[in-house]
Amino acid sequence: MAFVGFRAFMGDAAQYAAMSAVGKNKMIELGASSARTSVVLSGPAVGSAQIATVFDTADAYYEASAAALGDAAVQSAMAGANAVQTNAGLLRLETETGDCSGAYMVASQVRNATSATPADWEEVKSVIEDSMLGEGVNGYRGVSMVAAGEMTGAYGNLFYTDSVDAVVNASANPSPAMASLMQRLGVAVVNRVITRTID
Repeated sequence: MAFVGFRAFMGDAAQYAAMSAVGKNKMIELGASSARTSVVLSGPAVGSAQIATVFDTADAYYEASAAALGDAAVQSAMAGANAVQTNAGLLRLETETGDCSGAYMVASQVRNATSATPADWEEVKSVIEDSMLGEGVNGYRGVSMVAAGEMTGAYGNLFYTDSVDAVVNASANPSPAMASLMQRLGVAVVNRVITRTID
């Protein structure tokens, strides 16, 4: 099991790249297996910078976050961008496939009528591989929202791509297997957030 932790900051967008590079490098140094920094392009957090990192445990993520936020270089980079933290959350990584990188990430927040089992997540992974990875989507992470405000307890689909159109088109034309799975689990998409990779 692994966890995806994210933090969002609002500040001077012209300084996001410099700030994010420092933050990303620090989190990798502190044990993150992967890190992605981005700018949010949609929703109420539009214009904010976000760093998302993957750790083996929630404890490891929070320990690294505290260490990073207390680091002099990180604090200097945040001050240089006039950055104020606006949001933070924790997701549990349920399944992953493909190359989870690209110019964009499209996150779909969903509510299910039933709780997803490990077998369900394996089926989701298989359906995504068959119906979306061949349509311009680079990679996929399925997550459950452990601590995410009003979305806590819901699920998320994180699609990594070099083309938002690829995700939109594949989502609008689901394969029969995907449509059947969504119907069985009672999936309802309640929000989408698009981010563009900074570093």
